[in-house]
Amino acid sequence: MNKNFNKLQSNIKERFSVQLIWEEFLKLIKEEAGSRVVETWFKAVCLQKWNPENKTVYLQTPNQFVAKWLQQHYLSLIKTHLARLLHTDNLNLLFTDNSEPIESPLVG
Repeated sequence: MNKNFNKLQSNIKERFSVQLIWEEFLKLIKEEAGSRVVETWFKAVCLQKWNPENKTVYLQTPNQFVAKWLQQHYLSLIKTHLARLLHTDNLNLLFTDNSEPIESPLVG
């Protein structure tokens, strides 16, 4: 039972820190690209998971259209700011839209 509790605590802590990183990211994007961009393209997106072992960020989007739009127009901006916030280089991005993963064309 103690093992399950520790795992639950770890999951809560991880989820909380991921949420804080995403909130910081949104502030940076708002400063750089404007509030209209954040409201239109980033508000419905969430940082679903961060895997530091393989340096992969999982971004959940409402649909494939938003995922592809972000990849085509904001990929560099996303990678730059998330890599800085996560203190890593060579960040991999994986976009998901609740149905299946959509890999970024510029992974690595």
